[in-house]
Amino acid sequence: MRLLTSGLRRIPTVLRLSNHILHTVPRQSSASTYAPKAICTISADQRAPGVPVFTLTSSQDGQNILRCDEEPHMDHLYGDGYIPLNLGQFIIDTPERKLEVVRKLGFGRTCNVWLAKDHRGQYPTRYVAVKVLTEDKSRDVEMGTTQIELAETLHTIYTADMGHSGYASSANWLLYDTFSCSSIHGNHVCLVTNPLGPDTVALHLSRPGLFLPLRQAKQVVRQLLLALDYLHTTCGVIYSDLTPSNVLVSLNDADEEIGQYLRTHPSKTYDPQHIPQLSPSPIVTVRSQPLFIDDARRLQDFSVSLVDFHAAVSVDKCLRLQCLEPQPTYLCAPEVALGHTWSTPIDIWALGCIVSFYLTGRLLSPIPTLIVDGFSYRQDYMDWIRQVVGPYPSAFLSSCRHRKVYLNHQGEPIKRSATVYPSIRDILHRNPALTEHDTADAEHFIRRCLTIDPKMRPTARDLLSDDWLKKS
Repeated sequence: MRLLTSGLRRIPTVLRLSNHILHTVPRQSSASTYAPKAICTISADQRAPGVPVFTLTSSQDGQNILRCDEEPHMDHLYGDGYIPLNLGQFIIDTPERKLEVVRKLGFGRTCNVWLAKDHRGQYPTRYVAVKVLTEDKSRDVEMGTTQIELAETLHTIYTADMGHSGYASSANWLLYDTFSCSSIHGNHVCLVTNPLGPDTVALHLSRPGLFLPLRQAKQVVRQLLLALDYLHTTCGVIYSDLTPSNVLVSLNDADEEIGQYLRTHPSKTYDPQHIPQLSPSPIVTVRSQPLFIDDARRLQDFSVSLVDFHAAVSVDKCLRLQCLEPQPTYLCAPEVALGHTWSTPIDIWALGCIVSFYLTGRLLSPIPTLIVDGFSYRQDYMDWIRQVVGPYPSAFLSSCRHRKVYLNHQGEPIKRSATVYPSIRDILHRNPALTEHDTADAEHFIRRCLTIDPKMRPTARDLLSDDWLKKS
């Protein structure tokens, strides 16, 4: 069982995809030939946006068999298709590529990310990040035109205007290479990139009070607006996947420092779990340890980078993609949900939903945490917009193809949510360090981002001059 996902979830490749069998070490963490004694199902909750907690529950007695803070490394029935790598293992070992796993950087709903040492000198840096897709997600990889489209998008981003103030936050994710390897689950697509620092979810979890200081929160929002302005106005690109887990701390010229950091901050695994129902061998999971997460010097005045442009859409081509939903369900702009024409303003809506995360550690919008009916969640989401943002403008609704699916003739949700959602101000009050002036200014900024009618929603450039960002 998986979290609800929605949208244009495609993971294309830029270079020719080559297939290699994974060179494995003896597996402590898998049990592909072991017959379990119970029929089990997997559910995933979240301890932060995009950070699942896996719980394996027996369908016979409802008892929890396994709880793991990260993706489980078990057989294909229970492993959810994640590649079961271990420290010191080679992801690939060929005459062209030899990459040794030295650290786990993180994981998400469809991948895990590893720091690897390059033993062939194939890449510009000695250390690289390798994003390994789950077996399920790897099967969704599209070849041909999608491959070409991503290559064209990245080329535009890398070359359009290196002097733009948003270039550094848009073009710092460098896709070096792609290949595929195999595990007990099947085939995995691997993307090799330059290593970056922690994403802003990991950064949030490492901070006292679980939120950034106001100055740093504004700094992140300002850099994201600069990046979006560059993508929208200079590159003609809709990012469409703006989540805290896709915003990473930039690392510049850190190759030598990474080696030293690994020596003083060794990579770790969780304590082995002995669960006979699942595996005759101990289940061992490598612990996620983002680079420089505890380096106060680097994280005092940091810059951020957008990553993973696999869902990016060209403005010129988005009109033929209007039937698709390009965003995560819980950050979906109303024009996408209701069948209105969508374009670059969807990124501004997503930004409005995540600003509160940097200020308080909580997203504004409700997140589907367990398997629920997608239609029911969408109904609740539409009512969340009504409760928190305001009524749906009639002029906007007149251009929405799907309005009758969720709203009545008065523009009210057909089904009201059973939840009374906290207001924007209520959520901002979770940060006791914010003054009433800070709260009022931040709320005004967020409401501008969450303008329901995309024609009236301000652009990234408009928002850069907002009073909230101008104040120190």
